[in-house]
Amino acid sequence: MRLDLGSFAFNFSFEGGGGTPSWGTALGQGEGYKITCEDRENIILGMTRQFYPKENVYCPLGKGGTIFCGRNTNEMQQVALFKKVYVNDKFIGYPFILLLQVEDSEHHKGRLALKYSPKIFIKENDDVLYSNEKFIEKVYAVFEISNEACWFVYDINVEDQETLRFSAVLVDKNNRRTYKTIDERRQEWTSLIPSGKKSNYLGTINANNKSLQLIFYGAPGTGKSYRIKEEVPLSQTIRTTFHPDSDYSTFVGAYKPTMQKTGVLNAVGKEEEKICYSFVPQAFLKAYVRSWKEYPKPVFLVIEEINRGNCAQIFGDLFQLLDRNAKGFSDYPIDADDDIRRYLADQNFILSDCDIDEENKEFVQKGEKLMLPNNLFIWATMNTSDQSLFPIDSAFKRRWDWEYEPLKYNNSSWVIDIDGKNKYPWVEFQKEINRRIFDATHSEDKMLGDYFVNPADGVISASLLKNKVLFYLWNDVCKDGEGDIFRTSETADIQFSDLYKDDNNQKLIEMMNYLLKDYLEKQKKADKIGSESDLENKTE
Repeated sequence: MRLDLGSFAFNFSFEGGGGTPSWGTALGQGEGYKITCEDRENIILGMTRQFYPKENVYCPLGKGGTIFCGRNTNEMQQVALFKKVYVNDKFIGYPFILLLQVEDSEHHKGRLALKYSPKIFIKENDDVLYSNEKFIEKVYAVFEISNEACWFVYDINVEDQETLRFSAVLVDKNNRRTYKTIDERRQEWTSLIPSGKKSNYLGTINANNKSLQLIFYGAPGTGKSYRIKEEVPLSQTIRTTFHPDSDYSTFVGAYKPTMQKTGVLNAVGKEEEKICYSFVPQAFLKAYVRSWKEYPKPVFLVIEEINRGNCAQIFGDLFQLLDRNAKGFSDYPIDADDDIRRYLADQNFILSDCDIDEENKEFVQKGEKLMLPNNLFIWATMNTSDQSLFPIDSAFKRRWDWEYEPLKYNNSSWVIDIDGKNKYPWVEFQKEINRRIFDATHSEDKMLGDYFVNPADGVISASLLKNKVLFYLWNDVCKDGEGDIFRTSETADIQFSDLYKDDNNQKLIEMMNYLLKDYLEKQKKADKIGSESDLENKTE
């Protein structure tokens, strides 16, 4: 059910004052209690199913927000305590209190309203059992946003008569917002509400509908790892890299010899150690255990170069876990082998806030079954130029979302400096090389990304150019005569070894001048026009 814009909103104001949220939405007006809102049936039916006695419920009613207790007012008609509550599909793990109010005021007598004020709370024997204020605090923690963040809820729905779902939009994750007029706020907020789908706009985790399983792919050096680094806090990340020798045990865990102290002192008073075998968890199990222990705080398992390893062999039966249901949990839990089961049984999972059925909850806590939680994100990078190492089969691919990282040509200040005199713009070189690669291969797989090299000072030396960039081009691009790159003229080819035969890099300079001849000619003309213009200005 759509809420009035700004009725359930946080940390905003207007320059002239006012704009306090109403913390409620009218469902019907007048003595006949005519209900007019869409989707109201599910809301009211769900509230009936989640009924809570109103005698111990406190809520601000009326202008000024005076606190009323349910036993002292007839306005409070029905109270519901929802324990399964989601904000943008993220399980909050704390209940929320909704109530229906039939107003008795002079101007709104008989109006039926849905109230969701943060100031509603349930109290018994002077103890506060539940409060919506505590729920809001939990939202800030789950989405890791400042308690000064400006955000608003625009939709509320009840699912299966027991699950309450809010759809929300983050306006500013760190700061309060001030607007000149209501129209200014309305224009900005309306533009942020996604059309035709639920919002995943609140917080940093599901922003822009990020997937639980996502592979960033593109040419070498396009910034795939950097993209993940920017989007995911380091403290929430467990990182590994696949390579041809990676297997199930190096990804999940295995028994290994370790040194343990014996408690016995030797002749010189030092505690003796002995070799014993113990189960040593690797990246997957570390992320798996942490995600359950810290639930619902998000944990990211980042796999670099995912296609440099044999994914079918590395994942093994974990492949089955990659099928996630609508709530983000594994659709098909798998049985843990004895070694993993014993290890997990010692981890003491507490899954009270987790929205999975009791049977699976028990199996997961005991370590008997493996099931990915909905706060475990598995993100990976893949260089498209490395596809031939271990091709990923279609069944594995279908279980991931894919996001292409394009060439951006951002490093316009970088320069290739051969000898202090002969200098060339990196971006012009990069564009020319990539044009030749595409003309020869009709593919972007082997192109040079922005960060194929990453000089600290933005200066690419002759040594770095030859030993990294040109070495890659010679071995991976031009080995079959593709690219037409290693030339000093239309008729003169050179070998890679020719670049190392002269101390003054003359062959390298000739090659760069030929590659960038069009750019250099344009630059020369531009310089000539500039010189002539300066001369005319001086003459005048």
